[in-house]
Amino acid sequence: MRCVSVELGERRYDVHVGPQALDEAEKMVAERDAVVITDLNVARICPKAFPQKRRVIVEAGESAKTLATYASIVDQILAQGAERRTVIVGLGGGVVGDLAGFVAATLFRGVPFVLVPTTLLAQVDAAIGGKNGVNWGSGKNLVGTFYQPRAVFVDVSLLGSLSPRDFAGGLAEVVKTAAIRDAALFTMLETNIERLLARDQGLLAEVVFRVAQGKADVVSADEREVGLRRVLNFGHTVGHAIEQATAYSTFSHGEAVSMGMRAALVVGTQLGITSQAAADRVERLCRALGLPTDFESVSSVAVGAALGLDKKTVSGEIQFVLIREIGDVVVRPIDRPTLTKLLWRKMP
Repeated sequence: MRCVSVELGERRYDVHVGPQALDEAEKMVAERDAVVITDLNVARICPKAFPQKRRVIVEAGESAKTLATYASIVDQILAQGAERRTVIVGLGGGVVGDLAGFVAATLFRGVPFVLVPTTLLAQVDAAIGGKNGVNWGSGKNLVGTFYQPRAVFVDVSLLGSLSPRDFAGGLAEVVKTAAIRDAALFTMLETNIERLLARDQGLLAEVVFRVAQGKADVVSADEREVGLRRVLNFGHTVGHAIEQATAYSTFSHGEAVSMGMRAALVVGTQLGITSQAAADRVERLCRALGLPTDFESVSSVAVGAALGLDKKTVSGEIQFVLIREIGDVVVRPIDRPTLTKLLWRKMP
């Protein structure tokens, strides 16, 4: 078992990475009053996880990340007799983790929680950093808090149950992290595509550990995204807008991020910031991993409207993340009309 530390003073915690991480999570809460929040898919895959602990099961997928689901979870937990010492366990992907963290942050004004991410996307991104919350009608993740878990347990052996599409979606976040801060990891991905897609356990453990370490370093330096942490949004600005524009029903989060990364590459090359060689490498790797990159097929009008609700907008300008070269990132403010014009030179 390897550990990554998220250094936040009194709120410091460890991310445990290894094939027995689920067992360690069960040991941590074995003697505690705990409620496990999970979804229908994970409940079927891991029916024996956290034995003798109460469960709240939600629908699977992004459509469950709503205030209505949050309220239902709270009602069920209170009906089960939860108290301020009750531990919330989030067992599932990013949606479950966001809901579990939001519930923990607000129930009794804050109860402890731990996360056991079961998807690659959650293991390398969503479960680390304390962001949580729900979507609002007009945008993604507009309601939520920063509230850190007590621990995260990343069990790479759980990844074998993912569909090829869900697994590829997680790889989008891996590519993102490598592109913005780890050129050596990016090269490792390029030279090990077949092993990655075959879900080689040893390679996955190393990749997940390195990406988790990168995320932890950024969060430790900038917990609330006032500076450095913004770089983690590479591909997410347009990616989130694509999700919103298609009602979260057409593309997975990872697929939208892949499309969003190419959008950032298109903008960066036009502005003379991103080298064409770096842009070509990122797009080529995404396609080799089975990820879509064609964002132009989505309505520019719908995406443009969604961009107007981006959380990273300051004084009318979106804080847009671009890369110069692989591992070299920069944040540039761009107003929405200019961004839309750069993305769709021929408006539909």
